[in-house]
Amino acid sequence: MVAANLGRMAEQGAGADASLLSGFDWMLSCTEEFDSTVVFVRDILGLTIARQGIAQTDSHFSRYACAELPDGGTLEIVEPSQAAGPLRGRQILCLRVPDLLEARAELERRGAVLASDVFVEGDGLGWIYVQAPAGNVYQIYGPVTRPGTSSPANGG
Repeated sequence: MVAANLGRMAEQGAGADASLLSGFDWMLSCTEEFDSTVVFVRDILGLTIARQGIAQTDSHFSRYACAELPDGGTLEIVEPSQAAGPLRGRQILCLRVPDLLEARAELERRGAVLASDVFVEGDGLGWIYVQAPAGNVYQIYGPVTRPGTSSPANGG
């Protein structure tokens, strides 16, 4: 299905000049070996775990631990919940967009296969997961604004 959509995207002219992305600074590591991965990141890689806890917004995960990288990025270790599906065992690059709902509409127009609904935190930051070739999954994230406004949407 992803390959068919890639062919359709090429026909529609969605190419390098039509990027939706503004960058990346976050990576998810979805692992069944949550505790040992946290120890590895902290004790072997030497990163500080800045925050850790029970997942509140994204139902794909049960626990999380965020390690801040020296350049300002974040490596987030997540433990998959039963709802994890295609995210289980994946390293997920999180790609930033200026407006999530606009990006989602454009991704759908281009034939992207969405792997989730939109998740929105209380501060208006939202994300979705998109299927990519070879079983890969990317997270697309950014502010969620109400249609017709520039203010963030509230969600949970």
